[in-house]
Amino acid sequence: MLKKLDTEGARIQADIDAGRRLQKDRNAPAFVSKTVEELDRKLKDTNEKAKQKHEKLKQKVKEWENYEKSKSDCIQLLEKAEAELEKPPATSGQELAEKDLQSKRELQRTLDKLKGSINDMQKINAILAEGASRQWKGPLKVEISEIDKRLDNVSTRLNAKLADLEATIAKWTECYKRS
Repeated sequence: MLKKLDTEGARIQADIDAGRRLQKDRNAPAFVSKTVEELDRKLKDTNEKAKQKHEKLKQKVKEWENYEKSKSDCIQLLEKAEAELEKPPATSGQELAEKDLQSKRELQRTLDKLKGSINDMQKINAILAEGASRQWKGPLKVEISEIDKRLDNVSTRLNAKLADLEATIAKWTECYKRS
């Protein structure tokens, strides 16, 4: 669009310049001056509007890129967390159970940070949905709610694993006290 405007703008500017040369002629009709001024003003206004729209589009592209990166990072962390939760619990000794507990607590801290990121993603998602076409509004809202549900599911499962590991460690501690 800007290239077309530049091409057409050069032609219009040539017409404006020709009109200005005509204005210098004493015998030029009065409408020439008015037409040249109007054409010049419209060209400047059009250029300004085009630049504003271009900047707005660049900003939207940046917002989309940030959203897609955040979404990708979030999904990657969720997949990592889900894979960690699929591993069988370390119950064959207190030391292994404690290492597993530390690993799961670290995962819990990561998920807590992710919850903050999801709040930011929801804000960006709302902004994007506001300017999106009808065909994209629904999928955008569904997308963020699915990620949020997935995070809640992983968090619930993780909390259950943490409770199980703490119970296992308590049993091992009790067992060692008896020996």
